[in-house]
Amino acid sequence: MIVVLFVLPAILVGGFFWFIAANSQNIINNATKDGISITTGDGSKFEVSSQKLPEGFPSEIPLYSGQVVTGSSRSSADGVTDWYVVAESKDSKSAVSSSFSSKLSGWEKVSEYESNGATVTDYKKGDLTLTVTISDSTADGYVTNIVYIAKK
Repeated sequence: MIVVLFVLPAILVGGFFWFIAANSQNIINNATKDGISITTGDGSKFEVSSQKLPEGFPSEIPLYSGQVVTGSSRSSADGVTDWYVVAESKDSKSAVSSSFSSKLSGWEKVSEYESNGATVTDYKKGDLTLTVTISDSTADGYVTNIVYIAKK
């Protein structure tokens, strides 16, 4: 759970500031009420939004039907795109886990492990990789936290 609550957001924020520092002369900012979009002179992109899926989120990734998206980001460079989505659910961890086991049955399960009460599962389907982390939520009114990290 510490990984989900502290390490992953720190990586996301740290990556954002590294991206800005490394490309500060080439940045074009586009900030709206829906989020921030940054594009560099070499075509690399980084986008952050809240309460919606990031642009281009792969439709082949099944989402948990009882979730509320609380934050997301998208970055692309050198022909590779990464998506990061944080969601919350009022359903139990076991209900969420069971749903993913069923919905991702056509995907190759690469690995699965437990860490501080969180279940982290890596999947692969063609050139798309997906990590789903399911843990207890600390958000008011929610029971389960779901984090999707996808790369294509």
